[in-house]
Amino acid sequence: MHLAAREGGAMMMFVLMAALLIAMVTLGVMRMVAGDVSEGFGGLEAVQAFNIAEAGVHFAIGQLQAAGSGTYAGETITITSGSATLGTATIQVNCIDTGSAPPCTGTYAAYRRIVSTSTLPMNGVTGGPTRTIVAIVQATSGSTPYGVCGTGSFPGYKTVRVSSEEGNVNTDLGSSYDISIGSTESSQFTIRADTASPQKYTGKAVAGGTITCGGYRGSGGCPVQVQGGTFPGTSPSPCAPATLPTFSSGGTSLTVPCTGASIAAGSNKQSSISWTTIATPGTPTVTQVGATGVTSYSYQIVAVPRVADPLVIVIVSPAYVPDPAACSWPMAKWAPASATLNAWTASSPPKPSLTSPATIRMTPSVTMAINTDLTINTSGTPSVLEVTGTFTMPACSRVIIAGTGSVELRLGQSTGQTLTAGPSSHFGVLSTDTQSTPAPVPANRLTVNVNSNAYGASPSNAAVDFQSNDIVAGTFNVPNGEMAIDGGGSGNGTFYGSISAGIIYIGFSFYSDTTGTSGSTWTNFTNLRSWKDQ
Repeated sequence: MHLAAREGGAMMMFVLMAALLIAMVTLGVMRMVAGDVSEGFGGLEAVQAFNIAEAGVHFAIGQLQAAGSGTYAGETITITSGSATLGTATIQVNCIDTGSAPPCTGTYAAYRRIVSTSTLPMNGVTGGPTRTIVAIVQATSGSTPYGVCGTGSFPGYKTVRVSSEEGNVNTDLGSSYDISIGSTESSQFTIRADTASPQKYTGKAVAGGTITCGGYRGSGGCPVQVQGGTFPGTSPSPCAPATLPTFSSGGTSLTVPCTGASIAAGSNKQSSISWTTIATPGTPTVTQVGATGVTSYSYQIVAVPRVADPLVIVIVSPAYVPDPAACSWPMAKWAPASATLNAWTASSPPKPSLTSPATIRMTPSVTMAINTDLTINTSGTPSVLEVTGTFTMPACSRVIIAGTGSVELRLGQSTGQTLTAGPSSHFGVLSTDTQSTPAPVPANRLTVNVNSNAYGASPSNAAVDFQSNDIVAGTFNVPNGEMAIDGGGSGNGTFYGSISAGIIYIGFSFYSDTTGTSGSTWTNFTNLRSWKDQ
């Protein structure tokens, strides 16, 4: 009896231990299976998230091959399989050098960064899993904006003309119609390529019509003048007229005094801007000293036939001394001009050397101009300065763009010359600018939109005319008329920026800066440069 009871208890312990062991094994197997299932689902979700992000990149590349690709900035799309939603891809497209949304400008305008982030449809506080893929693509067709872009057709006039006096044009030339480049005395190229890497321009000339070149001293033609090659008869034409803003009327006139003026961009509307005319000093006193044979005197010296070497000395007072640093020039003229009486100095007065009676009339005069500034103050946001009439700068004046912002100058007059600057003026410079060390403003900080349709045989007939030794910077749009940067026969000037106009005359050294030009012509972004799974 006792033995049977003991055997029954042992059996029960054995059964319990076996059941516990089986339970532990079963629990372990269930945990393993659950882990594998969870890991499998996690791996599947990761793959799904990657596929959705990748689909977003491919979708963006497709959009960057369609119309409007130059300004495509991304979107959020839903990825489906039939009627089932698999997830969403949030796409961002930006410029690789600035991170801002397109359109892109500058050296890397042909590149785009695509950022695609996927999200799976999951419940819960933290949401579904995500995956991010970043790709860099490059356009395979198009170009950066031209530094010079002629858009108009005016009978009897070339759309883009480069003076024979100029041999230092660092940009690409574009014209919807024709281009004419005068002959050069320099053995170097007239139209030159960018020396930096990567190049912003190749020094080419592209036209919808003809391209003619005078060559080096009249021979050699375009191959010796245009470094990047010539491409006449291009279709579609490389340039389109700039779109102008809406112009208004009214405003008050502003006259910049001799002490200069400072205005805030966007705060005023001006009917015109001009500078105080500096009064011409009174007629200098002319004193006769030791003249021989003078019979009358009233700003007039009459010489008689020479018996002995006559001595005629004139003294002009007060003395006006040239001061290039202050941009002042005195002039004393003999009229009519004479080979022996066409100039004078205090140390070597002129001596008439005449062998027959003659009359020489002296009309001394003095003109002076000083370096007077108009400062346009800007803030961090773009602003507009409206001028409904003319903007006229005298010699040696300056327009300074101060602060950190950008300004759009709107010149609303529809006919006649709207913007002109006398010799040695500086238009669009920084506060650090001096006459001897120019400091041009970056072209994306000053945009000049001109409404006038003026053009003509002389630069003085153009809607915009800058003259010899001027320094000019900015982005200029003159689609209805002509812009002339005219160095003159003996002078020169320097331009920094870009010009889009109906007619363009270039007689300055030219340095391309298209950062202020809206957008670019790059399209078909299919060249994959990099791909990163983040």
